[in-house]
Amino acid sequence: MTKTQIKKWLAEQRDTMIRKIEAERQSAVNEYKARLKTETHYEEMLRLLQSQLLTALNTVDAWAAAVEESHPALSFNFAYYGSARRELNDLADYDHLDYGLWGRMSDESDELKNLRRGYGTQITNVRRNYDAVIANVSGMKKTKDILPYLEGLGFNIAPLVVEEACTAIMAPVDVSYLFPLETTNEPAKEKQ
Repeated sequence: MTKTQIKKWLAEQRDTMIRKIEAERQSAVNEYKARLKTETHYEEMLRLLQSQLLTALNTVDAWAAAVEESHPALSFNFAYYGSARRELNDLADYDHLDYGLWGRMSDESDELKNLRRGYGTQITNVRRNYDAVIANVSGMKKTKDILPYLEGLGFNIAPLVVEEACTAIMAPVDVSYLFPLETTNEPAKEKQ
């Protein structure tokens, strides 16, 4: 394996490690937010608000139906953007409501800042150390010295070790005739 291939492999290892840390960070943030939603009774409030908006929507529908029945010349077209019924319908949608409330909340708590900062520091250190290893590998003159160096750092170098199989066609060789003066009374050995 060439030095360039090894450096590319190290860069891939670095990127994989950073993606794992970022996934851990996102998982930790999601756990924090789930705990915060439970502590603030967010889901209950959201369901209550949704119920009230659906009640308002039903009230508008009932009123419009009653007006249209009592005054046949009047009709309502609530399909257009900006109509009260359409706005209420959009607001009553759970995901729309959730995004409009929780999605617009700003959390400046020290707990969340420290959580993000800790993972950010870890990512910075991983990047810095992998870059140092790549620089060290770049500075090595002999490619054969790289694998023991990486193994010493704790890398699993199995993917880097490529055993080259001999693909040449071999003819049978009787070694007793290669060194005829050094042979004993042993039968001739054939090697391939």
